[in-house]
Amino acid sequence: MDVRALIAGVALSTAASGCSIVLDWEQRIDAGPTPEACTYKEPNDTIDTAQTISTADMGPAAICTPGDHDFYRFNVPADMQNVTISVSFTNTTTNDLDMNLYDPATPANPIARGLSFTAPEQLICPNNSPFCPQLIAGDYILEVFGADAGVTNTYSLSITIVPQ
Repeated sequence: MDVRALIAGVALSTAASGCSIVLDWEQRIDAGPTPEACTYKEPNDTIDTAQTISTADMGPAAICTPGDHDFYRFNVPADMQNVTISVSFTNTTTNDLDMNLYDPATPANPIARGLSFTAPEQLICPNNSPFCPQLIAGDYILEVFGADAGVTNTYSLSITIVPQ
């Protein structure tokens, strides 16, 4: 039997009973991140290979393999700025993403962390909850990673820098 005839038959039989069904073979449900998202700004797996982004860069990007970490470098142009960093993604109990913010002068410890169980993951600097200090002029490193070692997920970035 022809697949189109089978689909038409399913649609007709469900329509007759008051139900409808839509089969979209183009959707990527549970298919994982796209190749384009997996190669966005790569290689960027360490602080040393962090790729430069601007407020215009959004992705889509992805944590494509379990244990992957993506690092991005961005510049705050002048002192006394309000900076909002957002990582947007579809969140479930098995694909939560988190982020760390580093000062490249002291990369051993993050200066701020976004570790909530919500999407988007967001840091507002300066802010007390979650804590993020006032960012002075200079470069900063953003790290995006899975909340658990087995997480893979697609995400988009947003960095907004406005005068205080």
